Order: sequence, then structure tokens, then C-alpha cells
Amino acid sequence: MLFLFVLSACHGIDIFSGQQAYETCKAILSFGPRPSGSKNLERVKNYIKTRLSKNGIRITEDNFLSSTPIGKIQMTNISGHIEGSGKTGKKIIIAAHYESKFFKDFTFQGANDNASGTAVLLELAEILKTKKYKDDLELLFLDGEEAFNAWSINDGLYGSKRYVSQIEKPENIRALILLDMIGKKNVKIDFEGFSNPKLTELLTRAAKETGNEQSLSYSTIFVEDDHVPFLAKGIPAIDIIDFSFPQWHTKDDDINIISSESLKKIGIIVLKMTDLINENIR
Repeated sequence: MLFLFVLSACHGIDIFSGQQAYETCKAILSFGPRPSGSKNLERVKNYIKTRLSKNGIRITEDNFLSSTPIGKIQMTNISGHIEGSGKTGKKIIIAAHYESKFFKDFTFQGANDNASGTAVLLELAEILKTKKYKDDLELLFLDGEEAFNAWSINDGLYGSKRYVSQIEKPENIRALILLDMIGKKNVKIDFEGFSNPKLTELLTRAAKETGNEQSLSYSTIFVEDDHVPFLAKGIPAIDIIDFSFPQWHTKDDDINIISSESLKKIGIIVLKMTDLINENIR
């Protein structure tokens, strides 16, 4: 029995709560649609900051004005900082965009896209603050991932482009793990083709070692997401995403399609991945 307990704890099964992540997802949705620049997103921002503060995590904000097809929009990237024990000057970033896409014609809740990733990131914060990594961790909540009009080089990825533009030493970032659309029932994470191959290997290893290999689709897709600006900067990055999602950008992307079990599986995999990055990427 002792052996089973230790194995379970190592996998993160006993410490990452899918049900709590589900409740966090519901809490985010309770603020209503949250496109960039909206009052609802300001409320979500304060919710994120409150959650991080309660866990004793240091917060920084980057407020910036983005030129979009519908005018200039105020945006904010939020970072939670967990200091490593080794004072290495290096860090791992785990990120998710926390806004929802703007639609004129219907109410878009964005439960899977991307309250799910935001919720898992907040739950990870409670666990990662207790980890004893040598390198720093940064929990990055990105604004402005969604396009306002049509996806293009000039419309979308506002927050990640802004963040990357301020990086002075990209070599000090070990890796970026991006969480996007990870909460639907029977989640199947795709192999995103732009992502760093080494990180894709570690994703596979983490899923296998935690007993969650069934949560991988083993299908390769290419998605332009918030990890792309990091890759362009020479930073190892991976997009953890399930793009087989019929409700994508529809009114049906609501809490009814979210699974606490899926959230738990992804949380466990990301915890293990973070361990493996510390051990394997230097």
C-alpha cells in the first residue's frame, strides 16, 4: 500500500484536482463573455490576480495598447513568478490565453477556448509553488490571442507577440508550455507540428509515465497559436491542444462540454512535463 501511495503521489494524481479545475472554469465563465478590453475581462484579470496572491505568488502585469481591426484595445498580460532554488537566471514558462473571442452575432462563452487552459494554469499554481526546482517558473496569462476580424499576421496573438518583443535573453527560457482547448470530454491532445520536437517527446513520455497515454491522439496538426512567436525567437515551445473540437468558436462552447477528468489528466501531464524539462533540457 505504501508503494501504491508513493507512485500515485509522484504522478500528481493525489494533488491535482480536476474537480477544482472544473469549478475554476465555471468561476471564469460566471463573469460572462470576456473579449479583450472588456469590463468582464478586467474582472477575470482581478480573479486571476486574487488567486495567485492567495498562494503567495508574486505578480507582474504588462498593460499595453494594441491596434486591432476594430480600433485600439487595451490589453494586459499577467505573470505569476515562482522563484527557483538555484538562482540560475533560467525559467520555464507555462502559459494560457485568458480572454475569449469577440463575436457580434451570438454570446460566446469560450469554456474550452480557453477558460479550460486558464483554469488548469491556476490549479497548477497551487502545486508548483511547493516544488523545489532550481530554475524559476513563470505562469503566464496572455491577453489577445484571438483575432478580432480574420486571422492574419496583423490580427491575433497580440499578447504573445508583445511578451516576446520584450525578451532580452531568449536563451534564459528553458521552455514554454502552452495550454489551449484542453477541457473537453475524452480529451485527445494532438501533436502540434510547429512545436519543438524534444518537447513533443517529453509530452509523450509524461503521458505514458503518468498512465495518461490514452489522452494523446497521435495525430499531427499545425496550429498558429501563442507558442509561435516564442518559436520564432528561438525558444523551445509546445502547444498542448485538442483541435478536434466541433464547438470551436460557436455558442456551444460552454460548461456542458467541459470534463473534470480531462482537466485532471492534462494537469497531471503538465506537472510531469515540468519535472522532465528540469531534468532533460539544459
